[in-house]
Amino acid sequence: MPASFRRDWEKSGAVNHLVKLLNEGTEKNPDGGITFVAQDHRDLFFLLADCIVAPSDVTRNDVSAASYRAFLDLRRQGNVATGILISEIAERIEALRKKPRNKYSMWSKMRLRQMAHNRGSRFKLDDVSIRTTYRLPNWMVLEEHFISGVGDINPNTLPFFGYVVLSTEARNENEASKKLYNAMDLFFAVINTSFRSLELWTERRPSAKVWPGPNHFFFERRKFLGKNHVWYSPNFDEKEWNLFPDDARKFLDRKDTYRKNN
Repeated sequence: MPASFRRDWEKSGAVNHLVKLLNEGTEKNPDGGITFVAQDHRDLFFLLADCIVAPSDVTRNDVSAASYRAFLDLRRQGNVATGILISEIAERIEALRKKPRNKYSMWSKMRLRQMAHNRGSRFKLDDVSIRTTYRLPNWMVLEEHFISGVGDINPNTLPFFGYVVLSTEARNENEASKKLYNAMDLFFAVINTSFRSLELWTERRPSAKVWPGPNHFFFERRKFLGKNHVWYSPNFDEKEWNLFPDDARKFLDRKDTYRKNN
């Protein structure tokens, strides 16, 4: 079923009003570009994506990108009509759905001691494969590199800890990152809640013990995607990381519990 506007938005006239505000909030430049004159233009585009019903295998971020680009390209030709806009959005979303899926992978450090002396484990969350390991394959090994506006990125920090590696298939980097991050968040949530004792549950004390490292490194097939940008954990605390991390053996002894909870 092709993408469409939500029926309740259409019946109420909200879609037409929104497109009217977008037309009024943008101006065509002599050079063919578009100037945003409405201060709330970001909110308007957010609402535009929100009023679209798309197939379930398309992420909201992809709907947002398709609707944004469709409106701007049509606006360069003049004021945008509602019917033409949804047709253009639907066409772009269908083109995206036909794109082949590539394998994407991501790795980060994992806060467990003694991973070198314990074998890794494998898990599956929907279509995301997760494994823990002390060594990366050669094509994932990275050197320290510089990113403009960020600084030096050293993938080899925390040398005495192992890795969590996630892989999936996706049409683009945006879809892949959403799937991989959702899986990683759930993976660590299951681990940490299983480590809690009854007393910790009743006292409601934070007790996360196993975390990903400071940076996360993305690959499409075997091509590193982070030469110009970086994914990172904004709340990473190296001092806290090194303060009594758990042993990998404790993690491995409970791996069947994690699989059951997943």
